[in-house]
Amino acid sequence: MPLRVEVVDAMRDAGQAIWKLAFAVTDRYIDVRLPDDQSTPSLAGWLARSMVPRIVQVPDPVWVLKAYWWAIEAGSKIEKVTEGGETEVVLPDLCKIVVMSEDGKPVVCGGEVKAVWQHMPKERKVVQCTRNRDHFIPFDVWQKQQAARKPRGARPRNHAGI
Repeated sequence: MPLRVEVVDAMRDAGQAIWKLAFAVTDRYIDVRLPDDQSTPSLAGWLARSMVPRIVQVPDPVWVLKAYWWAIEAGSKIEKVTEGGETEVVLPDLCKIVVMSEDGKPVVCGGEVKAVWQHMPKERKVVQCTRNRDHFIPFDVWQKQQAARKPRGARPRNHAGI
């Protein structure tokens, strides 16, 4: 599956914003320690559950606004690059949907196919023709078809070679 660079960049930026906020909180409050699990999702949850009351009690309103905007900016970047996104990969196969030719005879479409991962609103994986978007099948069905096309090994023989 291809790497979506814009998503990786947004996740990195979000991680940096979370860490910036976590370090700012631990610098401001000497009694606060980072949680044992210091992954970005865990730190974000820790900040949201435990540190919001402390962040808003800081007497410096500029610092509170900066903290707020770090979190908002990170979330907005992630939302922007993941909302309604699709990932496409061209596959080494041809469309096998039968269509009617101009002279009325049935023919195989023969267009290239691509795997399409639709991320929003619900993740969906399909294999779709590049010539006609109406030609598609679910990805798992296509995978089973490919597995069925693989050549099978020779039948095992007995020890005498018969």
